[in-house]
Amino acid sequence: MNRLDETHFKRVEKCPWCGGNEKRILYKNQYDACIQECNHCKLVYSDKILNEQGLEIYWNSYLSQVQNKDTLLTQKRMEMYDIEFQFISRLIDLKDKEVLDIGCGSGAFLGFFEDAGANCYGVEYGDEASKEAEKRFKIWKGEFPKIEIEGKFDLIIFRGSLQYCINPKQYLKKAMELLNKDGILFITSSPNAQSLCFKLFKENFTLPVSVTDYYGFSEPLITDYIKMLGGRLLCYHYFYEETPYADMEEDIMTVAKAIEYFRKNLKIDFKAPAFYDNMLTLVYQKS
Repeated sequence: MNRLDETHFKRVEKCPWCGGNEKRILYKNQYDACIQECNHCKLVYSDKILNEQGLEIYWNSYLSQVQNKDTLLTQKRMEMYDIEFQFISRLIDLKDKEVLDIGCGSGAFLGFFEDAGANCYGVEYGDEASKEAEKRFKIWKGEFPKIEIEGKFDLIIFRGSLQYCINPKQYLKKAMELLNKDGILFITSSPNAQSLCFKLFKENFTLPVSVTDYYGFSEPLITDYIKMLGGRLLCYHYFYEETPYADMEEDIMTVAKAIEYFRKNLKIDFKAPAFYDNMLTLVYQKS
């Protein structure tokens, strides 16, 4: 982020989901960005996002500068990968299945699926991450909607990536087109903009909407669109207690403190904990 400046962003004039103009500002962010909620569809989005040059700068070194910079957080993320893998593997027999991970990073999450006997592929924008993932998997580099991909898949994954997709509807549409009949779309680790903690903590949420994390979704918003594309919601889950991030007693105390601040109209200037409903995990099946 420290290499970004005003020349690396572009303004968003309308809601990227429904095209609506009416919105309410939730909070201000870096680089004079307004984080706002669409009055019509309730998507939460930043009115300033990375342009082409900004995307290159931010993502090309993201693996070393952000994702793997903190050893403890990297370890916890690997534990989370295992939890999410165990969850989805109960819904699909992965042996010899075709699996595509959108925003696959270094391919660490894909590794769980390969170990289960799946044929694994990835899409990745960042230079460092794509080169690392290519050591093990077939990788397409670039923006998913613009890439020609032959073949169909039994499982397509958005793991912690949908909030970074500048045109999220285009990404979801292409994913549904690439699924086989009865194929599974797995969206997980995406911030829930309708959660209690998001509404309380705003810019201090666990993963806040910002100039680089553009969107905050909700289950109904995504589900309605997937239905239009010929899919159905198979199940959903909100991981918390079983995660390596949970400290229930401390987390409850922190949320209670935030509620007290909110009632007294005081600024909540401390970070949100991991908590119930913070992150979305959604599973859809193509009809």
